[in-house]
Amino acid sequence: MSRLGAYTVDRRKRHRLYKDVLKAYSTELIGRGAHSLFYPGGTRSRSGAVESSIKRGLLGTAIAAWQEGLRAEREQPEVLVVPVSLSCSLVLEAETLIEDALAAEGKARYIISDDEFSQPTTVIRFARQLADLDVSVVVRFGDPIDVLGNPVDEHGCSVDGRGVPFDRKAYVCDSAGRVVMDRQRDRVYTNQLAQAICEAYRRDTVLLPTHVAASVGWRCLSRRLQGMDRYHLALLAPFERWVEREAFDAELKLTLEALDRLESEGLVRTLLPTGESRTDAVLAAAVETFSRFHSRPALAYEDWRVLVDPKLCLYYGNRLTGLELDGAERS
Repeated sequence: MSRLGAYTVDRRKRHRLYKDVLKAYSTELIGRGAHSLFYPGGTRSRSGAVESSIKRGLLGTAIAAWQEGLRAEREQPEVLVVPVSLSCSLVLEAETLIEDALAAEGKARYIISDDEFSQPTTVIRFARQLADLDVSVVVRFGDPIDVLGNPVDEHGCSVDGRGVPFDRKAYVCDSAGRVVMDRQRDRVYTNQLAQAICEAYRRDTVLLPTHVAASVGWRCLSRRLQGMDRYHLALLAPFERWVEREAFDAELKLTLEALDRLESEGLVRTLLPTGESRTDAVLAAAVETFSRFHSRPALAYEDWRVLVDPKLCLYYGNRLTGLELDGAERS
C-alpha cells in the first residue's frame, strides 16, 4: 500500500492528536495539488446498501485545503470532488457482512477478523472465478462537484440549479476578498458536500443482474411468508426457501419496468440484458453468476420454483434500497 502512495487510517485510534495529525496531513497533500482517493463510507457496507451517510472527517480537509489555497494566493487553489461508485456482481464476504449487519443493526465492528478475506486460498479461488465473468466490477466516475456540493461546468466553475455560473469564493470571503474563518459554517458546508456525494452514489451506482434478481427474490419470499420480519426470514429452514417461478417472473418484470423509468429520468444506472426474453435473461445471468462462488447460491432453479437464499438475497438486493419501484413491496 505504501509503495502506491497510500497511507493507512486506523479507526480504532480515538486520540485527538492522531485525528488532528491525520487531518493536517490530508489538508497539506490536497493543498499541494495531490489527488486524494479515499472511502468516505469508512468501511465496507455491512448491509450491501448504497451509503446514505458518510464520514465527514477527511471530507472536511478538502474545504480547509481550498481556503488555505485562497489565503496563500496559490496559482491553483481550487479543489474539486469526483464521486466514484463501485458495483460488484459478486462480493467475496457477502454472507459474513450481512450476518454482521443483522446481528448488530448499525453497530457493526470496524474490522472483521474472521471473514473470507482472512483465508488466502479462498481469495485466490474467488479472483480466478471472477476472471471468467463478463462483468465482475463496474467503476463509474460521477460528475465533479465543488467542495460545497455544487455541480461544476466543463471549466470547473460552480453552477446553480439553473446552470448559471457563480463565484464560489463568495461563500468564504468577505467583500474585500479575504477568507473569513468560521468552523461552524465549514461544518455546514461539509454536510452539504456529504449529502451531494451520497446523492451521486445513489444516482451513479450501476445495478447488475445479481442485484435486481436478488431484490426480487427477497421481496417475493417476504410476500409469500407475510408476517415474518427480516430476522426470521434470514433464519428460514432450507425447505422453506423458495418462491413460485410465476410470481418471481411477474415481480421481476414490474421491477425492470420501474428501473427503465428511473433510468430514463437519470435517477439510476443499470447494466442489464435487453430483448424480448429479458426477465429470463436477467434471472439466468444472476443464477449463473451466483453459482460461480457462493457455496449456497443466492438464487437457483428447481422446476416450478426459484430457490432463494434469504441472507444473500437480502445483501445483494439491498443495492436497490431507497428506489421507488412500482409493484415492489418493501420489507
